[in-house]
Amino acid sequence: MIGEYERKLIYFLGTTSLEESIAKEDEEAAHDLNKRVKAYGVVAAQYKLAFAELGIIGINYKKRELWRYEVNDRTGEPLTGFDDWASHSPEACRSSIYAAMSLAANVLPNVPAETFVQIPKENAYTLSQCSTQTQRKESIQRAAIEMDDESFHDHLAQNEPQELIERVKVKRFKLESSQSDVVEAALKKAGEQGDTKDQSEQLTCICMEYLNGDRVADLLAKLKEDSDGVKSQLVN
Repeated sequence: MIGEYERKLIYFLGTTSLEESIAKEDEEAAHDLNKRVKAYGVVAAQYKLAFAELGIIGINYKKRELWRYEVNDRTGEPLTGFDDWASHSPEACRSSIYAAMSLAANVLPNVPAETFVQIPKENAYTLSQCSTQTQRKESIQRAAIEMDDESFHDHLAQNEPQELIERVKVKRFKLESSQSDVVEAALKKAGEQGDTKDQSEQLTCICMEYLNGDRVADLLAKLKEDSDGVKSQLVN
């Protein structure tokens, strides 16, 4: 079944569907799939489904060595390998292509390609954390297609509690340069003490330390109140 994203892409490119493009002979498939990657930057802003497709295209380009039929758009020189193709695509950066391929490799063994390309990026990442058994359930695949990321996460928590998938939340802060220096120094210190290079873990350690400090302060304040109360009783 061709969804809205696929219809828009076919209209934009004047080419065939992803499935039909992959089925073509190597040289023709290479040109068709490369066109779809070039449209990634134009279409992906509105349709998050493009990320799943990017992964499938990347896997085909590497496995079938389709890069042999393309040239560098800037120099006109033949490409020297898959990484050369991924590195010189102005519409989809190298890291996006490799990330999409990794996601597709984790999901495609358990989810049909025609289903995978209908799943938005966030839900595809959540699904990739699930067990093989859960990924293969049609009800879960359908939920991944139809629900937004928060609803899908809640659906898994309710219906597949054994998965224990932790939701990732992104927080952004605007800092002045002097504030940024303080934060960086604190993260570095937390990383050294906690032996971790992950800044999310470093920030969590700092916050936990702060909260534990507050608990100690609260306890001391309570002890002082109790002590004052005892003194008052003795005086009276």
